[in-house]
Formats: sequence, C-alpha cells, structure tokens
Amino acid sequence: MVVIESIDGTKKNIKCIACALQQGKIKRFGEIVAETKYFVVDQDYEIPIPGFMILASKKHIKGIEDFSKEQRIEFIELLYKIRKAIKEVLGIDYVYIIQEEDSIKKSSHFHVWLFPKYDWMKRIGEGVQFTRQIMEYARKNMKTKDNLDNVKKAALKIKQYFKKL
Repeated sequence: MVVIESIDGTKKNIKCIACALQQGKIKRFGEIVAETKYFVVDQDYEIPIPGFMILASKKHIKGIEDFSKEQRIEFIELLYKIRKAIKEVLGIDYVYIIQEEDSIKKSSHFHVWLFPKYDWMKRIGEGVQFTRQIMEYARKNMKTKDNLDNVKKAALKIKQYFKKL
C-alpha cells in the first residue's frame, strides 16, 4: 500500500492507482479524456500541469512486449491522437513521452506520461532529466485555484477534441 495525494490535496492509501481510479475508489481530477477497449487517458492524478496526460492500460501489464497485437495497434493509435490533441488544442510544441517499466514493480498498470513542455519549466532545467524536479515544483507551487481551473479546462478541451475524431 502507498499513500498518494491528488491534485486537490486528497490523500488516499491505495495498492494500485489505476485500479483505484477505474473502480471509483479514488476520484479523478476531471473526467476521462479518452477511453478505448484496453486503455484510458486521464489528466495526471497528482501533478497540476495542464495537459499532463497519462495513457494507461486498463489491466496490469508490465510492458509493451506483453501487449497483444490488438493492444499494440490500439495503443499506438491512441498515443498518436493524444499527442496530436495536446499540440492542436493546447498549442504545446514539445512533449516528453516517458514510460518506466520498473514503476510497475509498485503494483501499477503499464502507462505512458505525455509531459508537456512549458516555457516556465526552463527555470528548473531543460530535458527529460529535469522532469521529476518540475513535477515536484508543480506539486508544491501550482495548486492555486486558477491553475487547477486551467488543468481542468485543458483536459476538457482535449476530451472535446477526441469526440470530433
């Protein structure tokens, strides 16, 4: 079990964040942005950065090599669409796409971060190696009402974009 804290400050003791979200044991920050047979896309649960999307498998899967052919096809199409949406809807030109298989050791689902790059992040550092520091900065400093509203609006815009596809 691990204690997690949502964007809005709610703390929960859970075994698997993806299972808890899918089963409604913890409340999503906003709505599901996109969903397919095997995957779901949400605004990140813990980090209040507009457009920081998590593409996660609906079941416990360690890595891409464990995907069926149908899952592989669905995954790459969804990854393409969510990245395209972040660019077209939010105007984000650069996104770090990150996947860590060793995070699965913590009883999680296969997931990919689509981490948008904003100009303000340059103060902390540029490159994927600064992602954790940027996340900690956002966790500690960006839980203002205005920013949380922006996070929800960004997710809703991306969701609406998906409905048009």
